[in-house]
Amino acid sequence: MRAVVPAAGRGTRLQSVTGGGAKELLPLGNTRVMDHVLHVAHKCCKEVIVVWDTAKGIPDPEWGWVSQMPLQGLAPAIASGVSLDEDNLVLLPDAVFLPNDPALAMSVMGEGEVILGLSLVSDQEVCKFGICEVDANGWVTKMIEKPNAQDTSSRWAISGRYLLRSEATQLLVEMVGERIGRAEEMDMSPFFQAVIDRGWRIAACFIPPTTKRYDCGDPMGYEEAVTAFAENGV
Repeated sequence: MRAVVPAAGRGTRLQSVTGGGAKELLPLGNTRVMDHVLHVAHKCCKEVIVVWDTAKGIPDPEWGWVSQMPLQGLAPAIASGVSLDEDNLVLLPDAVFLPNDPALAMSVMGEGEVILGLSLVSDQEVCKFGICEVDANGWVTKMIEKPNAQDTSSRWAISGRYLLRSEATQLLVEMVGERIGRAEEMDMSPFFQAVIDRGWRIAACFIPPTTKRYDCGDPMGYEEAVTAFAENGV
């Protein structure tokens, strides 16, 4: 299994903190945001690829990395780093977790062409996330990108961790290839819907309420993470 960390984004939400620098390299606890994510990735996978944009600076020489092509959203970022011959575990570097990263549990789940890490969010937070409707057996039946709270009864939010089997990875790469040359960015919503439309299964990995997700791409979320990781000595 390969881990893919899509980190080519410019981090516009956090520019008041970074001053234009790479948000992934901000300090967090005893190290940097990116190092916490890579630590989990190396626990789960034999190979780890960081997708980077050299306009953000020279990547760490210890990383295995590739450039994102094209620079048009999250789906091309992930597609730039995946392997077509194996499963791919995707860890968005904006998201860090305490006490345990859900990627650890997802990496050993056996069913589903796609696995999504889902956490419960409040009514006020629904509009910030991709929200999944899930049946009684834990299969995702519908995904809605940043809906209003009244438009869905679900509060299960995609939390920056995905696992794509090789067949689903091939589909993603094909969809991104078809959109090369278009002006618009491509997020992951069309891909998830295409998986469902094909009759493939998306499994939910429910993140327990005892696990806290911190959004290090947001100034307030990053501040909360700094406090929490310092308190936990990590």
